Amino acid sequence: MEWRFSFRTLICTALMSSASYGAIVPDAANNAAKSTDQTADQFIVRWDDNMIRSSRIAPSGFSIKKTFKHMNNFEVVGVPAGKTMREALATYRNVPGVAYVEPDYVVHSLVTPNDPSYSDLWAMDNETNTDLNMPQAWDITTGSDNAVVAVIDSGIDYNHPDLTANVWQNPGEISGNGIDDDNNGYIDDVYGIDTANGDSDPFDDNEHGTHVAGTIAAEMNNSIGVVGVAPQTKVIACKFLNSYGSGNTSAAIECLDYLYDLKVNQGINIVATNNSWGGGGYSEILKEAIEQHNSADILFVAAAGNNGQNIDVNPSYPAAYDNTNIISVAAIDESDKIAYFSNYGVERVDIAAPGVSILSSTPNNGYRYFDGTSMAAPHVTGAVALVAALYPDESASYYQRLVTELGVDVPSLAGVVGNGQRLTVWGEDGSGPLNCEDKVFARLIDPVSSNDGIVVSPDDVIDFKVLVHNCGAPVLGQDYRALLDGAEIALLVDDGTGSDETANDGIYSASLTVNFLGEAELSFTGDIDNEFTIISREVPTIVEVPYSYIDFEGSPMELGLDEFKQLDVDLSVQWPMGQVEKIFVSDHGFISADEGVLQWFNSSLPFSDDLHAIMPFWDDLNPNGGDVYYAVFGEAPNRQLVIEWRDYSFYGFLTEDPEDKIEFQVVMNESTPEILINYKDVEAPANSFGSNGGSATIGYEFSGDAVELSYNQSSISNESSYRVSLPSTEGYPEISKLNATGILRPGYPIVIDVEGSAPEEGADIELSIDYGDGESFDIEGDTASLTHTFLEAGTYSVVVVADSNGKQVFRTLYVEIQALSSLEQALIDAEEQRVTDAILTDPELYGLATQESLTNALATATENILGSLDEYGLATQVALEAAVAQASLESEELVKNFPDQYGLIDADTLTFVNAKTVSELAAGTHLLGSSVAITDLQAVFSDARLVWVYVGENTFAGWSPDAQLNEQILNSGYQPLQTIEAGAGFWVKK
Repeated sequence: MEWRFSFRTLICTALMSSASYGAIVPDAANNAAKSTDQTADQFIVRWDDNMIRSSRIAPSGFSIKKTFKHMNNFEVVGVPAGKTMREALATYRNVPGVAYVEPDYVVHSLVTPNDPSYSDLWAMDNETNTDLNMPQAWDITTGSDNAVVAVIDSGIDYNHPDLTANVWQNPGEISGNGIDDDNNGYIDDVYGIDTANGDSDPFDDNEHGTHVAGTIAAEMNNSIGVVGVAPQTKVIACKFLNSYGSGNTSAAIECLDYLYDLKVNQGINIVATNNSWGGGGYSEILKEAIEQHNSADILFVAAAGNNGQNIDVNPSYPAAYDNTNIISVAAIDESDKIAYFSNYGVERVDIAAPGVSILSSTPNNGYRYFDGTSMAAPHVTGAVALVAALYPDESASYYQRLVTELGVDVPSLAGVVGNGQRLTVWGEDGSGPLNCEDKVFARLIDPVSSNDGIVVSPDDVIDFKVLVHNCGAPVLGQDYRALLDGAEIALLVDDGTGSDETANDGIYSASLTVNFLGEAELSFTGDIDNEFTIISREVPTIVEVPYSYIDFEGSPMELGLDEFKQLDVDLSVQWPMGQVEKIFVSDHGFISADEGVLQWFNSSLPFSDDLHAIMPFWDDLNPNGGDVYYAVFGEAPNRQLVIEWRDYSFYGFLTEDPEDKIEFQVVMNESTPEILINYKDVEAPANSFGSNGGSATIGYEFSGDAVELSYNQSSISNESSYRVSLPSTEGYPEISKLNATGILRPGYPIVIDVEGSAPEEGADIELSIDYGDGESFDIEGDTASLTHTFLEAGTYSVVVVADSNGKQVFRTLYVEIQALSSLEQALIDAEEQRVTDAILTDPELYGLATQESLTNALATATENILGSLDEYGLATQVALEAAVAQASLESEELVKNFPDQYGLIDADTLTFVNAKTVSELAAGTHLLGSSVAITDLQAVFSDARLVWVYVGENTFAGWSPDAQLNEQILNSGYQPLQTIEAGAGFWVKK
């Protein structure tokens, strides 16, 4: 998948929120250094792959504290006395053959202890059906001795009566004989190992690991305590967290190395590890160790963390690494709501599981209720163990698909966690991991979209992939089409061609070249429910341009080591994503807007979710006699601001040799939204590790989005320049006007003005509009004022599309039609009643005869007849009725023959009437006629308020485009008007 914005950050911290453990929670948005917890006396080195161990030479004074059996390019090195960690890292970076070095980060267990508040294991089975359905699952399997999981944690109380039967015992080791019987490098590793204390006794002195192990595999039907998800599964203990719940990254790596050896060389079928811990910085070495487990078909189940943060934006590691064997787990409570403390993220968190008020075992025969994503992860690990027991010949990726794809859809998790599901083990209607029967699962897996969609730039290429499985097995031969705003754009294939990586794996793929600006909906045919919004906008890019360094003398900022200052210039500049008034400059190659940032240890971007910054060379730099200089060139409003790091050194390489100094500058503009970065000299022979950006971050970020040129890569050279700017939108049409005016209430017409323009003179442009209520049509020309009536309250997305030579622009206008308030309705009712009363009281003023007057006239005629029967020669009732009928006919003939006397138009003066005629009438009552029948009253009279017509039998009919007024007309004695016949006269009230 290609697009310029990266949605990753680096945050590695202790994530325990319990006061008893202590939390180290960074605030990346503050103007102090963003900190991570690390061991003060050791760090980790990764040597180049081609460096054999015998040829590695440590600098003088450094000692190798630990190596690894299988990850043999890794070493843990001690910091010599008298040196700081910062100095030690700087020294080692310059050692030939060193690929990279990292602090040995400290990580912590992810648990929040709490007082007991529940009396049972609600996650296993409860009346609200928010559980894992374990009773039904245990009817199928309770686990297997041959599907083993490891708990990488604070150890396990292997003597606990609820665990002792299920704690793994090394079949290749003889307990207590002081010999490494299985020749794996550890003596008497009967239950596992302890890398925190450097021995082979992983007994839990904290509580956390035992609690996790109980949730996975506490014994069933032993009349004690609790029961685990997989109560016949063996658990291996690897203790790397100490009694305080903290441990080093290197100790976790040693656990991974030990477990890898057990599977690959000792034949122990480890299917998953449980990792209810997190913190520290981004570790490429830890990520590589997890990937080694991937090669051995071992899943890595990780707690998402307890910061209540979106780890798509603020990652918590190891859960946020992108290794495909990681299952990242959020915590939910008994009501299926995500826990207040739980981290989340649709991209980095795969599934949610119970993690609130979880009762499980603790050391010394105890039981306690804990909260945390630490408690959620072992539910998933137990589920993996069960499916591995049921399907022993399948792969780890198969187990992963079953557990993460066949959960329960929870509305509150949609757009929050993975595919919006929580864990279940047995599902209704054959839908769970253990009882899946012919359940086809089709889901978009790439790109992962949050509720806001994905952000791209015009001409970017998006690769999208749809996973189609039936109970974890690929479904082949499907026909899926991708639709962009309802129009077909691509066929998805599973044949290994184009963007499809592997044939017949059940992943159907296609690519889309973004040829539009604005927002468009991507959807699919078939049984794929997913759809998402593609937001194509001008996203900043970093591209190389001709070298254009500006030599100048300038003013020094007098920046010291580890310092930032606000630049004192009376000038605002235009950055790609907005105007900047306050500029803060750090000695570490970092410029930020609005507030200063001080951080010597660089990270990948974005660094924070509310930062606006340019990082021309973010590294551990030292002025060492150099300084940052600035100058303003040109005349307003086209001035340029230049900031230059001149004669700078790398920390730890404080030489006066000009060859080891670096110089670079940033050029900003008062009126042009672009930034130029010029690199005059970025090579330092004394620091080959950091030369050419090898240990630097180069990029630009804005509010959690970022474009990154490089991170810890030697990607730039001397005398090179790069421009940060918005991409060109040349060739795209423009929608210069889209607005709505009128009464934004149901049933009232509003006017929508649209204006578009072609990208160049003479080019064609086509406009279309979709009102969002089911009505849409093409617009003639490039300008229009459109009248539309929304019949119901709601927010409508009115989308206008401009198309010119295949380049499209989408503009959306959100029109909120509000229901009439009770006060508005009351005022309208009162006014309509007043008008109706006025018409009925004195209809002659409106050119009307009331139904009452017509009835009275007929009654008078009838009375005259009845009073003078002899004059009419009548003597019988039959004759009387005939006479009355004749009088009625005569009355009607009078109206027809003398229409002017009754307020009707003469047939000889009829004119043609259409909607335009009516819309151009002034306010008041008008007498009209039509030479053709009018059958669609709404089309002709939508602009009118009232319409009357004489329909015969001494009766008038009335109609109004307003439903409530129409009802009042009928209640006032008029018949409903449906059609106006040709030749009939009628009145229109505007």
